[in-house]
Amino acid sequence: MAHEFADLHDRAGRMKAKGVVRDVLTFKTSREYMYWRIKRRVAEQSLVKPLQKHVGFKAATAQVTELFGDAYNDDQAFLVKLEKDHEAIGKALGSAKTTALAASVALLLDGLTQDQKDAILAGL
Repeated sequence: MAHEFADLHDRAGRMKAKGVVRDVLTFKTSREYMYWRIKRRVAEQSLVKPLQKHVGFKAATAQVTELFGDAYNDDQAFLVKLEKDHEAIGKALGSAKTTALAASVALLLDGLTQDQKDAILAGL
């Protein structure tokens, strides 16, 4: 009985209906699907990782999601957009990193007197 219960709940169609998996794969297309999926995830992490040091993982992922729009949910479209708009995406992520660093510095300087701030800025 336990075997039947587990068998009913661990089927691919049921897992997709519950949102546990994105797609149901067939053996015939699984290699191609995984190729694109892994290639996309590696590319996505290369964008998120440098930014997450400054804004955190969730915020960095949200910014990448926003940059890619509808292409974010399609592995091949994501990679095409990254290749096509590589410079613009790099500039946008660099700008986000600069904004996060500026906010961190402003927060650190907030507790200092004006003389202390001037001394720090003179040392730069």
